[in-house]
Amino acid sequence: MNKRLLTLSMVGLLSIGLTSCSDVKPAKDDKGNEIIITIGGENYTADELLADYGETASGVSAYYDAIYDVLIRDAQKSTSNIEKLVDKDIDEFVKDVKQKASSNGKTYRAQLSDDLEAKGVESLEEYREVLMLERKKTTYQDQWYEDHMESLSKEYFKEKTPYHVKHILVKTNSAGTSLYDGRISETEALKLFSVVERLASGKESFGQIAQQASDDTSSAAIYGSSGIMDQDTGFVSPFKLGVFAYDALYDNHNNNTEERMEALNIPSKVLEEKGDAALSGSNTYKSLDVKKAIETVGLVPYQALLDLKKFADKTTTVDNLVYVPQASDTEHYNPAYADRVGQTIDESYYPRNIIFNNYLNDNGLYVITNEGFDGDASKANFEVFSNICSTPILTDGNHNPILVTRGGSGDSYQGIHFIVIEQSPFWYTQAKLDNSKPFANGQTPSVEDYLLYYYSTDVPATSETDVSDDQRFVTFIKTSRTEYSKRATTIENTVKGFDVNVQYKIWEELLYSDVENHVVKDNIKIDEKILKSIENWIDSKYKTSEVSFESSNLDTWTSYVELLTLQDEVKEKKQLGLDFIKLYDSSYTKTDVKTNKD
Repeated sequence: MNKRLLTLSMVGLLSIGLTSCSDVKPAKDDKGNEIIITIGGENYTADELLADYGETASGVSAYYDAIYDVLIRDAQKSTSNIEKLVDKDIDEFVKDVKQKASSNGKTYRAQLSDDLEAKGVESLEEYREVLMLERKKTTYQDQWYEDHMESLSKEYFKEKTPYHVKHILVKTNSAGTSLYDGRISETEALKLFSVVERLASGKESFGQIAQQASDDTSSAAIYGSSGIMDQDTGFVSPFKLGVFAYDALYDNHNNNTEERMEALNIPSKVLEEKGDAALSGSNTYKSLDVKKAIETVGLVPYQALLDLKKFADKTTTVDNLVYVPQASDTEHYNPAYADRVGQTIDESYYPRNIIFNNYLNDNGLYVITNEGFDGDASKANFEVFSNICSTPILTDGNHNPILVTRGGSGDSYQGIHFIVIEQSPFWYTQAKLDNSKPFANGQTPSVEDYLLYYYSTDVPATSETDVSDDQRFVTFIKTSRTEYSKRATTIENTVKGFDVNVQYKIWEELLYSDVENHVVKDNIKIDEKILKSIENWIDSKYKTSEVSFESSNLDTWTSYVELLTLQDEVKEKKQLGLDFIKLYDSSYTKTDVKTNKD
C-alpha cells in the first residue's frame, strides 16, 4: 500500500478517473466500478482507495494535491517561455550533478541516480515533468493573482485592516529589565529629550527626524515608515495593539467605535468591564478591569522631558548620601521615603531613572502635552484633541497625534516608540470622501475604492516624477523608482500572502462552473466520494484557520492587557516617586503629574 500511496503524489505518472478538455472516459473494472489509478497493471477503484486511504487527512490531502496538479496541467498550456525555463532548470541540475560527482569521486551516472532518487523520480525525463508542472503552477497562479488582485485586496482590507504607520525608536538597552525600575544611560536620556524637543519645535518634519535620529535603521532610511501593519504583522504588542486600541476608542476621524472594535477583532473578553479567571488561567486577575486597561491614554508633560535633560548626568546624591536618610536627618529626610529608609542608594535612585520610570517606562500608550514647553509656541507642533484631553498634545505637524509607548523586551526594538498613524482603514466615510474629493479628476471614490487607490501598486514612470499630489503608500515620500517598486512589491506580497487558504480558491475556480454551489464543470468527471472527502477536508482547513486565529488573537490581547494591568499594580506598589530626586537636588520641586490613569 505504501508504494501505491506514494505514487499518488508523483506527477506525470497519474492515471486518474478525471477528464478535462477531452472525450476520454474513465475506465471501469469488471464490476462496473470506475478505476481511479492503475499501478503495475493493477487497477484500483475509488471504493478500494477510500477504504484504505481516503478517510485520513493525509490521504485526502494527497488526493487533493494529485487532482490539483491534473487541473493545473490541463488549464495551463505549455509556452516557449516555460519550456526555456525548464530547460534551464535541467541544465543547472545536470551541471550540479557533474560538480558533485567530481567532488565525491563518483561517476556521473551514480551521482545522477542518487540525486534523482532524492527528487523522488527515476529519470531526467520524469524530473523534467516535475519541473514542467511546477513552472505551469507558478505561471498559472501568478496570472490568477494578477486577475484577482482587486478582489483579493478588498478582502484583505476587510479581514486584516491594514495601517500605514511611521515611528521613531529611541533604544533603551536596559529598560526591559523591569516594569517599574528601568535603567537608562545618560546618552539615552539626552536622546529622548532631543527627539521630543525636535518634534515639538516645528522646524523639521517627523520623517526628517526619523531619518536622522531613529534607532530602527530600516525604517529610518524611509523617513520612519514601518510599512503596512495589519492584524498578522509581528510587531510588539504595545506598538501594534496599542495603535489598534487607540484607533478604536480614541480616534476622531470617524465615530464608529463598535464597528472598529469588531473589525479589529478585539476579543469580547477584552472588552468586558471586568475580566475573569479564564483570561489568565488563574485567579490572579479575576477582577481585572480589562476595558480600562486598553482605553487609557496617559498624559506626560513636556516638563518631564526638560527634567530628564536637566538630571541626565546626575549620579551623586546631596552631601554624598549612601543610604536613604532616616527621620533624624531632618535636612534630607522626606516622609515619602519612609518605606525605604536605610536602603542603599543605587542607580534606581538616579533622577533620570526616576523620571523615566514615572513617565516613559510604560507599555501602555501615552501622549506628550505642552505643559512646560519653553519653545516658540507659534511654530510648535502641539494641538488639542478633545477625544484625548483638553490640553494641547504633541503632533507630527500634519494634525496626527504622536502616540508613545515603551515596547520590546530584550530585542532590537526595545525602547521608546514615537508612533504616527499615516493611514487608517477607518478614517473615511462616504460623506467625508464626497466632501473632500481626494482624486485629482474630481471624482468621488467609495471608501473601498479609496483604499484600493491608497494601496495601489502603480509605480511612477521615473524617479523624477512629481508625486506631491500622489499621496499613496507607494509614493508617500519622493524617492527613487527602485524604492517605489519595492513598496509596490510589498503590497503585492502582503495581499497574496494574507490568506493561507487561497489555493483552495484557485482549486474551486479550476474545478467548478458554479463555485458557490459546487457544480463541477461539464468537461470534468471526478468520483463523487473523493470529491466529497476533499470538500470536507477543505472546509475543515478553513475552520481550523479561523479557530487558530481566534485563539492566538485572544492570547495576544490577553497577554497585552495583563501586562498593562500588572505594570500598573507594581508601579503603584514599588516604583520610586519623584520626591526621591530631592536626594540629588534638594531644591527639586515635584512636577505635577496629570494623567487620566489617576
